[in-house]
Amino acid sequence: MKIKSMNHKLLKTLLIGLTLCSLFSMSSMVTQDEQSAFSKEVQKLIDSGISKDDIKDYLRSHGYANDIVGGTQALKEAEASGYFNNSNSSTPATTTTATPAPSATPTPTPKHEHKYSVKLTKDPTCYEEGTLTYTCDCGDTYEEPVAQLEHQYTDTVTKEPTCTTEGERTYKCSLCGDTYTEVIEAKGHMDGQFIITKEPTCTEPGEKTVYCKVCNEEIRTESIDPTGHENTDTRLTPSGLFSAGKEEIYCLKCMKVLETRVIPVPVWHYVVFGIGVTIILIILIAVWIGRIAHKK
Repeated sequence: MKIKSMNHKLLKTLLIGLTLCSLFSMSSMVTQDEQSAFSKEVQKLIDSGISKDDIKDYLRSHGYANDIVGGTQALKEAEASGYFNNSNSSTPATTTTATPAPSATPTPTPKHEHKYSVKLTKDPTCYEEGTLTYTCDCGDTYEEPVAQLEHQYTDTVTKEPTCTTEGERTYKCSLCGDTYTEVIEAKGHMDGQFIITKEPTCTEPGEKTVYCKVCNEEIRTESIDPTGHENTDTRLTPSGLFSAGKEEIYCLKCMKVLETRVIPVPVWHYVVFGIGVTIILIILIAVWIGRIAHKK
């Protein structure tokens, strides 16, 4: 019995192989996994009692005679819909369960590792970000932003300031050409030479005009302080016989008398004068008396 059972299984396997060869002339591009899947589906249908002729007719009538992948899917759909159960199979279903043919171990497909090339697809500007595009040989892509650029400004004085008017400085970006201006403050006058328009005196202020060192414009008029009295001296007027004298302090620059001191008449002037007058009177009286006496 064992020998008959083994012969039966061997015969069945050979029949399946011959059926597959007679049904399709397969392309050399069919993978081992696809071949194995198709064999399993055909074996499954045969085990369920579907004849190889029914399978062959079904595949040919539906255009899958030379398409293992499509044929496998079509057989699965036919089995699920009960197509073969509703048709008259030439071979009655058997109740025996055949041992499925061993399938080959599928070769694992190596995992794909992305190898991206990088390209700058959009240049960054001073106003917008740029874009870096990464592309793999398999067609996968992704993008990364490139930081927006910063303005690179250089400045030029486009209008020189003067002592009284403002100037202008222009900034220009060397990357995008953007410009803006900035005001340069007026320099203001610088004191230069001055001219004395009124000389000061000992008691009265003078006046001078100051001019700008840069533009030579008149800036302002300033007052000059009085010089004050300098180098004083004393002038003495002696007193007379009966008149008082005086002592004067005066400025040698303007000759103005600054101070006067009265010198009174000395007392001895009066004494000397009185004695002299008395003597003269006595002499005159004596002369007059002598003349009167001579006449008598």
